[in-house]
Amino acid sequence: MANSFFQNLRSGIKNFDDYGHHVLLTYKGSTKYKTFFGGTVSSMVRIVIIYYIYTQLLVLANREFYVIVTTFHSNVIDNPNLFILAK
Repeated sequence: MANSFFQNLRSGIKNFDDYGHHVLLTYKGSTKYKTFFGGTVSSMVRIVIIYYIYTQLLVLANREFYVIVTTFHSNVIDNPNLFILAK
């Protein structure tokens, strides 16, 4: 029973593989060779994208917009090369 569950889980994760390579013929009835690792990576990428979209929608809904302003002050007397207008 447990072995069957893990085989079904492994097979289900393989079906998520977006990075499978095309096979000229067919491999086990499929034109793509899908792996457990590829399915895992594809699932993680989808989760990250969904989480990012979710957090951005929360920011939009709560109107939490952040503006970062940076300024740079320099003394022209200390470094006259910064303020050369013509040579």
